[in-house]
Amino acid sequence: MTSDGVNTYSWTFGNRMSGASGSFGTATYAYDADNRRTRKTVNGTVTRYLWSGADELGTIMPVAV
Repeated sequence: MTSDGVNTYSWTFGNRMSGASGSFGTATYAYDADNRRTRKTVNGTVTRYLWSGADELGTIMPVAV
């Protein structure tokens, strides 16, 4: 875990950011076996990332109805 004096960051053994917290709230990140980010959760709101090989196809974000 590291801190810049305002925010705190955590990292995986593969040197990928696994989380952050600070004045913005809390964020967590998940990755697949190919080191591609598959999910980001910020203050409970989840964004999913879609991949085809090395190409990011897009994101799936929640929509307010």
